[in-house]
Amino acid sequence: MLIQRGYEGLRYRDVAQQAEVPVASLQHYFPNLADLRREALLHQVHTEVAALARDIEGIADPWNKLRHIVASTVDLDPAQRRGEWMLWLEYWRAAAHDSEIAADNRVSEQALRGMLESAIEQGAATGAFRPLAEAGTIALTVLAMIDGFGIQLAINDAKGNAEIAVGLVEDYARLMLQVGASVPSFQADYSRLA
Repeated sequence: MLIQRGYEGLRYRDVAQQAEVPVASLQHYFPNLADLRREALLHQVHTEVAALARDIEGIADPWNKLRHIVASTVDLDPAQRRGEWMLWLEYWRAAAHDSEIAADNRVSEQALRGMLESAIEQGAATGAFRPLAEAGTIALTVLAMIDGFGIQLAINDAKGNAEIAVGLVEDYARLMLQVGASVPSFQADYSRLA
């Protein structure tokens, strides 16, 4: 309902109908609508970040770990992708006006960046990567690229755009980490994303 109605448009009645609980029950746990909206948004974001952290625990190869983070964050599943990116847009929009969500955004961003940075540091330590910059700088840039593509995917989720976005992010990472071929391997019509 948060994705369908938007952060500001979410009402008790919407959540009550979707959750099949009385409005009074929601009001008991969330006495004001702002608290309900905030908690719904934070819950969704925390769930997504925690799921990604669990997913990468079992991936030993640092390049495969980094690629999994990129592909999962961009989300190659068209049935889920637009909704997930709409959620992030609502989260960032709310963070611009709500200091509690803004503080949470810093924590969530650090968690995502930390996953990337850890994979990069692991690859550098094993010799699989030869980074051209500090791990934190590369991780920050990769995350910024993902977020930038995510905005476009939320607004214009044309077929193939997610694959192009993943390819571009991987090309950047491959170049900066000096992994495999020194020339980007992904070939696509990048202008489609413009």
